[in-house]
Amino acid sequence: MAPLMLAIPSRDVLAAPPKVVATIMPIHALVSGVMAGVGEPDLLVSGYNSPHNYQMRPSEARSLSAADVVVWVGPTLETFLIQPLKTIAGDSHVVTLLDSPGLTVRSFRGAGIWAEEERKHAGADEHEDHDDEEDHDHHHHEGSIDPHIWLSPDNARVIVASVAEALSVVDPANRDRYRDNATDLEARIAAMDTRIDNDLSAVRDVPFIVFHDAYQYFERHYGLRSEGAITLGPDRIPGAGRISRLRALIRDRGIACVFTEPQFEPAIIATVIERTTARQGTLDPLGADLAAGADAYFAMMERNARSIAACLGRQNPN
Repeated sequence: MAPLMLAIPSRDVLAAPPKVVATIMPIHALVSGVMAGVGEPDLLVSGYNSPHNYQMRPSEARSLSAADVVVWVGPTLETFLIQPLKTIAGDSHVVTLLDSPGLTVRSFRGAGIWAEEERKHAGADEHEDHDDEEDHDHHHHEGSIDPHIWLSPDNARVIVASVAEALSVVDPANRDRYRDNATDLEARIAAMDTRIDNDLSAVRDVPFIVFHDAYQYFERHYGLRSEGAITLGPDRIPGAGRISRLRALIRDRGIACVFTEPQFEPAIIATVIERTTARQGTLDPLGADLAAGADAYFAMMERNARSIAACLGRQNPN
């Protein structure tokens, strides 16, 4: 694999493991796995905080300032970090995962209810949507990069290899450990992938709607049938016109389940599915409530798979 960074000064002997900061839970989990037996990365954005508009605490700014390596997805996700990477973390080695060789990168969807339909009705909904929206800056634009890359197991393997390569350059004394850990992680991802594929095999053709367009890497990898999203961005509340069209979509296409996300008020989902036969489920692209560590990535992926199988197939998710 080609190195992610050029002209990174390596250190043959380290007094301590490199100080590494990872931005969000799924990426932190994969970095933790690569660093097992060497050190523990710091997690920057924890809990239900949004990586779009996160406000760092002083302790997190100090962690960023002291970092030897910062691993982030890229400017289309952690928008709050763009300027601090130039100022606070100016001497850190920055690994931008969206630039990883071999990564599959997709654009946000722009057809039908995903976006085109919203533009079609923009004139009718403009006033109500502007009244209801909480944030105009973070909705998804057709054609812009979808940064939720970790939800594809294939991409997760690329991320692991990229992180191992970057750490091996910065910390060559632990190169073998990083590469061995990456090999173990890739095998674990493959085993997880097989389990999830089997769990979802019976519901591939069952239509559903997600809260926002964050899951296409997962959906495409497993051949699932997502028909649309409640909102065009996680910080937007749909107006009455969009809710009416979503209800029509649920009826016309036989939508079995509408998924919310734990950090958002589920009442909007109840409103959308009212007087329809659709059920309500929950998906979480970040694993916000999970304990930090290498296991969090696998727990997040498999919990989402169980939730999909449960809601679409009327199974018990526990």
